[in-house]
Amino acid sequence: MSRKIILDIGNTRLKLALLNEALEPGEPVTAPLEELNGVLQSLHIRNEDTLAVSSVAALDAEQEALLQSFPGLLRVNGLTPAGLHMGYETPETLGPDRYMAAAGAFFSQEQARNTLVVDFGTCIKYDFVSADKTYMGGAISPGWDMRFKAMHTFTGKLPLLEIEPGKESPSFIGKNTLQSMHNGVSEGITGELLHMIRQYRAAWDGLSVFFTGGYAGVFVNKMENDIFVRPNLVLSGLAHVIRFNQK
Repeated sequence: MSRKIILDIGNTRLKLALLNEALEPGEPVTAPLEELNGVLQSLHIRNEDTLAVSSVAALDAEQEALLQSFPGLLRVNGLTPAGLHMGYETPETLGPDRYMAAAGAFFSQEQARNTLVVDFGTCIKYDFVSADKTYMGGAISPGWDMRFKAMHTFTGKLPLLEIEPGKESPSFIGKNTLQSMHNGVSEGITGELLHMIRQYRAAWDGLSVFFTGGYAGVFVNKMENDIFVRPNLVLSGLAHVIRFNQK
C-alpha cells in the first residue's frame, strides 16, 4: 500500500507527518535538523510512495543524495502547482515554507478570503493570498533569536540572550540590561505585528490572519483582533499540494 509522507525542513528543525486515507496529516514528528539523515533513512521509501518536501535549509551532499534517492519525491518550490495564481515577481526565489504556509492557511477555510499568514521562524515571514486565489507576496524580517544575536554581535558588551518569554519587564520600561534587551525585542516584534496587520486590514476587507511557527502563541494575545493559531501550516500546505496534484 502506498504512503503519502510530508516533510518540512526548516533552518533548525524538521517536521514529518504521514497522511491518512483522507489525505490529512497525522500527528507530526519533530526533530533537530542534524537528525535529518537518520529520519530519511528510517522512512524506507518504496517506489509507490510519495514524499513531498519543503526545505529552506542548506543541505549537504549526503542529505541531498538521500532525498533524490526517493522515486516518489515531490520537491516543492514557488513553481509547484498548488491551486493559487502567482502574483510574486520571482517565484523561483520564493521560499517553499512561505508558499506552503500561505496555501495551507488559505485552503483550510470554507470560503475563499483575503488571508495573511505570519510565520515565526528564524525570520518572521508575512505572506498574503487574496480572495481570488492570488499569492501576492509579503515581507521578511529578523526573528526573535536573530535580533538577540545581532545585538550581541554588533556591540561590545551586550550579552547573547536566549529566547525566554516572560523575561521582559512587567512594564515597558526595562529595569536592567537583560530586561531592556528582552523588552526591546519583544515590544519591537509586537509593534511590527500590529502595524503590519493594520496595513493589511485597511487595504483588504474581511481579512483572515493566521499565526504559525514556534512563538505564535507568545504574541497572539498581544494583538487587537482575532487571530487563528495553526502550528503546522507548512505541513498543511504540503498535504494540500499532494491532494491538488492527484486530481
